[in-house]
This record gives sequence, structure tokens and C-alpha cells, in this order.
Amino acid sequence: MHLDQFYPLFFNQPQIASKRIHRLFNFFLANRYVDFTPINFSSTSLGTYHRADVVSHIDYVWSCPLLKRFLLTSVIFDVRELSLSDHNPIITYYDSSFLSSSLKPARARQLQRRSRRIFSFDSVTPSQ
Repeated sequence: MHLDQFYPLFFNQPQIASKRIHRLFNFFLANRYVDFTPINFSSTSLGTYHRADVVSHIDYVWSCPLLKRFLLTSVIFDVRELSLSDHNPIITYYDSSFLSSSLKPARARQLQRRSRRIFSFDSVTPSQ
């Protein structure tokens, strides 16, 4: 289902929107995530890729409101010249000084939140 078709269900028919088939869209919208494709008018497309019998396509890039506030810029990185992958990654830069100062580690421990790993694309080697 396309997101444009889901919005009326989410706002007007919550009993249908909460069904299992719509669970992911329902979670994102209920938790105030936004449909956000940070491409900054890039001429590079996210594209549809075919490999064997598998077709993959990025339809949506979601961002939580907290992270969107710290966004500096984003670009779609064209990897055809490097031949690392057939997918073009979206590289997003955040202002980490504001981001880290807004986090409260003690509160996170109190709520028993798990930490997440963030990988820097610039430091990834081809062997990884």
C-alpha cells in the first residue's frame, strides 16, 4: 500500500489502520515519525534494482522528529564508479554537538534503553 492511500485510513478509520498488514505505517505515524527523503535536489535517483529474481526499491525514508532537528544536509551517493554496490546509499550529516548534548544518558539508563550503533560511511573499508 502506498502511503498516500494509508493517510485517510490512519485518520478516519483507526480500526482498519491498526491491522497487521498496516502495522509499520501505523507505528510510524502514531509515534510522529515523518515521511522524509533527504536528497537535497540531487539528480541521482534512489532507483529500482534487479538482481536474479529479487527486485528492491526504496519507497520511503523515515526520520523521527528528534533526528530531523539536527539534520545538516543529505545527499544520495552514486556508487556506480566505485562498484561497491548496486544501491545508492543516502548519506546524512547531523550536527553531533547538539545531538549529543540533547541526550541524557542517565535518563536513558533509568528507562533501560538499549544503545544503538552508528556507522560512519567515510570510514568503512571495502572488506567490511
